[in-house]
Amino acid sequence: IKLRLGRFTVAVDLRTQTGYYEGKLVCRLSGARRRVGGMAGRSARYFLTHVHELKNGHESQGMRQRLAFATGRDLPVAQDAGLRFSHPVRRIPGRVVIHPGAGQPAKQWPIPYWRSLIERLAKEDPAGEILVTGVSADSALAESIASGTAASVRLTATIPEMAELIASASILVGLDSAAVHIAALCGTRSVTIFSGTT
Repeated sequence: IKLRLGRFTVAVDLRTQTGYYEGKLVCRLSGARRRVGGMAGRSARYFLTHVHELKNGHESQGMRQRLAFATGRDLPVAQDAGLRFSHPVRRIPGRVVIHPGAGQPAKQWPIPYWRSLIERLAKEDPAGEILVTGVSADSALAESIASGTAASVRLTATIPEMAELIASASILVGLDSAAVHIAALCGTRSVTIFSGTT
């Protein structure tokens, strides 16, 4: 009831993953005349008045597209929306950065899988550099993954340090975590591994 007292005209569910109903339910409960979100199936009509599926691209671009669709206004974005560094960061050909950490245990990938990936990468590019990274809390995980493989561990103390390392990579391999979003901002190609409940 308190939500309806706001007398909203537009409600937008920005969640880009399918299968989550909380945002769509809030849209419905808001009483807004125009309710926009992404959803497949017949139940979409109960929650939403307009379904907007995201096109390919980074999640932040999709959210921007959905807001523009919902409001009828394009949102201004700076010409260079990427990260800026205080000094030039050179991309190193053949450098693969692996970021195995994730905030939730359900998102973790088993250590033997990481080790198998490193073995395969080393076989495909023997001259390449493979770095396993993370913050200090990830040190035990990074060490157990890299131990006895062609990879070395490079931990970072701050987000800017991590961003600089990711920006220097040819590719980042990581889980559903901040690292893959940083890669998108740096213009570094990435492979995101979704496992567990994600």
